[in-house]
Amino acid sequence: MTDHSKSDVSELVRVVQLKWEEVADTFWSAQDPFNTHYGVLARPDGSGSWYLWPDGHTRCENVDAAKAAAQSDFERRILACLTARKENE
Repeated sequence: MTDHSKSDVSELVRVVQLKWEEVADTFWSAQDPFNTHYGVLARPDGSGSWYLWPDGHTRCENVDAAKAAAQSDFERRILACLTARKENE
């Protein structure tokens, strides 16, 4: 399993923000540069869920929290792919 924790370069780079598109009254969608699909659903009880297709979903307090959680997941995945070069490399 891939470790999606932040790498040692997380202080040096910034990951772009996902761009959310409202596709229905209660659903927003964002696609990253690698065609990974993120979705956020507003639930009737006021909570929200974020989805990463096809990995499943995570329930959050509200839609804004779900969007923030999806952004955090995206950033962790990107930063896990980056490493800092050593001086001798």
